[in-house]
Amino acid sequence: MNLEDYNIGAGLNKKVYIKLMEILDSYNDDKVIRILEFGSGMSSKFFIDYQKVYNKKMEIVSFDDSEEWCYKKRNYEEDKVLKLHIRKLVKCRE
Repeated sequence: MNLEDYNIGAGLNKKVYIKLMEILDSYNDDKVIRILEFGSGMSSKFFIDYQKVYNKKMEIVSFDDSEEWCYKKRNYEEDKVLKLHIRKLVKCRE
């Protein structure tokens, strides 16, 4: 995986992707890796691509507030590990 492909915009940087790969690599192949993320985009693409390349069992749940900036599904078969939820942000405190 070329980690430079995911180092776009204000998201995660290459060092973080390297650390994420170390964590994901540490899971046994028979264990389901469950990921909860807030804000989808390049990180979602990274997790989906990682799953495809390394054939890990993964379930990704991602929440985003923007249809414009969220991860855009390419096709169902590739992206079936992702459950993307678009929700408006709620302000809880002043």
